[in-house]
Amino acid sequence: MRAVHLKTNLAPKIHLDDHRTGDQKLFIHLIHFLLTLSPVFACVGDYYAVPAGVSQTIDECGTCQIVTNGSANKILVPTKTTAEWAAFRANVTANTGGTVTLNACGSICTYPLDTLPTPGAAYSVRRLRSAYSGPLIRVRRSSDNAELDINASGTGCGDLDIIALTAFAGANSAFVKTWYDQSGNGHNVSQTVNGNQPRIVNSGTLDVINGARAGLRWIGSIAGQMLVATAPFPSSGELTVNMVHKEVGRKNSWAWMLATDSDPGGRISTHMAWGDGRIYWDIGGCCGSPNRIQTTMPVSVGSTNVFSFVSSASASSRAIYANGTSFLTGTPVTSTVSRINLGSTGANAMNGMFGEFLVFPNLLTSGERRTIELSQKTYYSTP
Repeated sequence: MRAVHLKTNLAPKIHLDDHRTGDQKLFIHLIHFLLTLSPVFACVGDYYAVPAGVSQTIDECGTCQIVTNGSANKILVPTKTTAEWAAFRANVTANTGGTVTLNACGSICTYPLDTLPTPGAAYSVRRLRSAYSGPLIRVRRSSDNAELDINASGTGCGDLDIIALTAFAGANSAFVKTWYDQSGNGHNVSQTVNGNQPRIVNSGTLDVINGARAGLRWIGSIAGQMLVATAPFPSSGELTVNMVHKEVGRKNSWAWMLATDSDPGGRISTHMAWGDGRIYWDIGGCCGSPNRIQTTMPVSVGSTNVFSFVSSASASSRAIYANGTSFLTGTPVTSTVSRINLGSTGANAMNGMFGEFLVFPNLLTSGERRTIELSQKTYYSTP
């Protein structure tokens, strides 16, 4: 694909040594002063890679657009500065012959995993990949223990079929027996013990994580309430774990663990938060440095938030992001993902909810991480 040459003309120079009247000069000074008060929007990602045939939401520098790549090749969208992002939008039609188009955010369906590296596992109450056609969850009805797979609805952009779910539950409760993996790797998390399954309908009322979006609810008082998959991944010297999470109540609890609690030397796990109000992230053991990093939980109880945990031995980086902002860093430690436990490890179940949970056996770039975080922010109305 031919190179895109960006031309930018930000503003004409203002010359004050001319023959304008005093009032005219004062007006120009005022306009110049007001321009300096314009809001400054952050440009976080240097660029975004949009594969051929894919639509991707890009929200940078205060401007959100859906970029649809109708060409035969991958394109790179520059967003390091406001000028680069603006110049791309201004020149995209001329420079691509109309094969790359722009639309307002929210105006067309996009699926975040279409533009990202293949995850090791991906769970959600919505469709994350356009190519995924399987069910999202399998639920059990409390009244008679009947079970049903719930798919994405035929309307919207892959939303969970709430009508089918609530019709099946009726006035009863419904519990999630299986949360299906959309990565294509078959790492479904499940729970066969009825009393240990997270809830999604409470006596006929949908459990919502934020607004109208469904979420899986862990009660907290049921020690063994968890979903589990045996899922060996490549070495987690490179790892990104991303989720939509809500802490309903604070207690000593595990939110997730990528190993077994009987393997403390190999586990990758978090408390979000522990009863002391702190978030803890352990890799390869517990509970001192450099394996553990910790700080005060940066969000309030009852709020729904997007978290990303990243660790890379090759990049010598380790960090936790809340709603796109890094709030804790540390030394990367290598361990191996041998299992996925969600909501508990068989003890200390969380009092909270998940809407999505994704594990990547690699370090996502800042642009890739922003892609999934922005998609979640838009869908779940998080901060």
